[in-house]
Amino acid sequence: MEEEKGPVKHMLLAKFRDEITTEKVEELIRGYANLVPLIDPMKAFHWRLRVRRSPAHVEFANIFLPALEKVIVIDYKPNSSKL
Repeated sequence: MEEEKGPVKHMLLAKFRDEITTEKVEELIRGYANLVPLIDPMKAFHWRLRVRRSPAHVEFANIFLPALEKVIVIDYKPNSSKL
């Protein structure tokens, strides 16, 4: 099998512990963004804290999701950190 060409997307999904403050979360996100100039293959860093869903989306998901055996849903609107 031939290797695909082009950029590789690396996605980290995480939930911070409840005791982690908003300030600490922001500090950690800035720290991760600061890796961009230090790691050559890392061209950008995108992050999102929350995704809000519309009532229509939730209503359809209640019909659609029960038909699936397995699912991974990733919702995000990226924010770029350019240093």
